[in-house]
Amino acid sequence: MSKNLDQIKLQKLGSSCQVTLFDLEGKVTESCDTLLQTSAEHPIFNQFDFLLSIQEVLQNLEAEEPLHFDLVEWHEQKEALFSMSFQLIDTKTIQWFIIDRSHERAHISSVQQSRNNAAINEELLEIRQKYLEAEKQLLGYKNEELLRVHKFKKRFFAEVSHEMRTPLNSISGLVKLLEEADSSETENYLHSIKATSEHLNHIINDILDLSKVEEGKLELQKFSFDLREVVNSIIRGFTMASKQRNIYLKAEIDSTLPQYIEADPVRLSQVLYNLVGNAIKFTQKGGITIKISAEATAKNEFLLNFDIKDTGIGMSAESIQKILEPYAQVEGQSYYEYGGTGLGMGIAQRLIEVMGSKLSIESSLGKGTSMSFELKCKASKRATYSINGKQPTKDNSDLSEFSFLFAEDDAMNALILKEHANQWKVKGHFVSSASQLKAELARKHYDILISDINLGDDTSINVLTRLRQSESINQNIPIVFLSGDSKERYPMLEELTDWNFLLKPVNPATLAIKVRQMLKLTEIAPLEAVDLTSLKESAQHNMEFVVELIETILEHLPQDLNKLEQASNTEDHEAARRVLHKLKPSITYLGIKSLIKERQMLHDKVTKGLSIAHDFNPFKERVLLALDDLANVKESL
Repeated sequence: MSKNLDQIKLQKLGSSCQVTLFDLEGKVTESCDTLLQTSAEHPIFNQFDFLLSIQEVLQNLEAEEPLHFDLVEWHEQKEALFSMSFQLIDTKTIQWFIIDRSHERAHISSVQQSRNNAAINEELLEIRQKYLEAEKQLLGYKNEELLRVHKFKKRFFAEVSHEMRTPLNSISGLVKLLEEADSSETENYLHSIKATSEHLNHIINDILDLSKVEEGKLELQKFSFDLREVVNSIIRGFTMASKQRNIYLKAEIDSTLPQYIEADPVRLSQVLYNLVGNAIKFTQKGGITIKISAEATAKNEFLLNFDIKDTGIGMSAESIQKILEPYAQVEGQSYYEYGGTGLGMGIAQRLIEVMGSKLSIESSLGKGTSMSFELKCKASKRATYSINGKQPTKDNSDLSEFSFLFAEDDAMNALILKEHANQWKVKGHFVSSASQLKAELARKHYDILISDINLGDDTSINVLTRLRQSESINQNIPIVFLSGDSKERYPMLEELTDWNFLLKPVNPATLAIKVRQMLKLTEIAPLEAVDLTSLKESAQHNMEFVVELIETILEHLPQDLNKLEQASNTEDHEAARRVLHKLKPSITYLGIKSLIKERQMLHDKVTKGLSIAHDFNPFKERVLLALDDLANVKESL
């Protein structure tokens, strides 16, 4: 080919393509920048969210396996339709080749639609064929495995349904007694209802947790906490059960164990709860000892040994294997005599395995049982988690000087709100209907109203709409609305002023943030609404995928915030930088520009080795508010 033809070809293609070279760390070594502007001062992964999302893939490219993207809807720096490829051209350099195909958009859309229709028809045919084959196999499937599964399911439903009916019937009976009881008995009945409902909740959580573990979806969280506080809490929880059996329950904890350790306190508590509960169930005399020893393995690192010993009826070697199977109980140990679904031990074993250890059981009939496992952990200087659910770091804003009005027609939800009020040291007034709310707002001035929207005889929105139009003493009262339905179900809210909204079930921390925000006790500026434009475009407007991405953000972003808080508290700047880097796509998908800037600011600070302790809490609270908004948006999709 002549040089003239080469020149013509270069002129035709040059304006519609770009070549960029960068190393495995993202440093740009060369780029023509025809389509996109790049910088050699920052890693390319930090310049484009698309590259950040495939960073791990690019860093593991093989020379003979280039990565191709036929069509990419591009929204960074410019709106375009790109074809692009990535290829490892030597051991350390990646070639990024881009072709602009924006001018072909209409034709490509038409071709893709035709292909999609053909593919759908082909997939439907394939699904039908697979369905017929599966149905045929199922009809002929009569081997021992099918019979075992059938027997397993039958036993599971029989035992779990019986176990769940018992506390449900107890709750119904206790409620009836509570309705007829005098005031002196009320507290005892309420305690009984609470204990019974917690037992029922424990059964349901056991079933859900076992499912998560077996599907590999359970993730451990690391917090700094007081292990002695965890153990003492478990002992207090079993005090009544041990007294009823006239057995002892005690703990022996190594004095060399540091006050605070880093691990997952919730899952560790769950393991100990199940092991101790099982020990109590099969111990009629003597008692149970929780022994914890500590061995230093390196600086600030320990290997803890947990040993739960009981003086109960014991087990044979064959029974030890059987008790670790879900829903199983040892021979001679009647379900109706000892109770339980048999889920607890299986869950404890699997959680211990997720923690990187193994449950060991030593036992003999009539001589008791010893259950032990090990846990690797690090020592910590301060706590970032407390087993009572209260974080060590608190907002010191005093709410006790403000007058609160609560409106809730559901007795259980009202009880929960009263508990929040007690924790805030607030003596609020409670009403249970719209007519009572209207009368109370006319009777006395209040600083804030927290109200369910549907109050039986009317909605609180209607009450407040009329109030705003009057000259009442509470005409301008700030409001936090609560509802089990999404905010989009109530367009009339837009006609009101000075209000906020939370979706039930209410997160106590988020409610506290909203209250302080409404009472002007926090410096948190009002957030812009969540904008899912970027998220929808990334999901190519596949709404099922959009919902799945939202659920992933709602699940993992709070966990990452906890990790960032721990890194901030311990001044671990490198760990904080890694978490903030990981947060970038999720924060970007929220579509809130101020949060995007805050994340970048925090990332820049820790990269320079600066503390973010002062900036973290406002950032965390604003993200939690955004997540609450995101949950509302998800309900409306």
